[in-house]
Amino acid sequence: MNDAPVKAPAEEFFFVDAQWSLHQSYRRDPLQAPFFAALKEKRLVGVRDPASGRVLFPPRSFVEESYSVATELVPVGSGGVIRTLTRVPGRKDGPPLMVVFVQLDGADSAAAGRLKGPAVAIENPLPLIGARCRAVFADEPAGGWGDFWYELEG
Repeated sequence: MNDAPVKAPAEEFFFVDAQWSLHQSYRRDPLQAPFFAALKEKRLVGVRDPASGRVLFPPRSFVEESYSVATELVPVGSGGVIRTLTRVPGRKDGPPLMVVFVQLDGADSAAAGRLKGPAVAIENPLPLIGARCRAVFADEPAGGWGDFWYELEG
């Protein structure tokens, strides 16, 4: 048995066009209401895992890694680092959609969000991984996922 680490292929990354349609039903988490209320106030909150102390964003009441019930909401920063991303091609008359997974300052997990701004139009988005971005709120948040998006810092 070979225990040597697996190395990434030497070839460059390539992108595959794919699409899917998915209907989803899920249990409403008890921490959704306070999370959305915080968004309405232009605040970002996560939850602390009582077993590990890790802060998870967005908050959820059950932590899969530790099998713990989490209830302690904690603030997280509006800035963070892009950990990975996916680019969704735009319609023929519009720019692509860039979905980034951002680890916010003070959080130990990354969550998906939309990246807006000039960086969305770049041909090769891979250099954006590791870049800093910040959450930007709508002028009048309604208490939902569309209340904020990310823009690159600087």
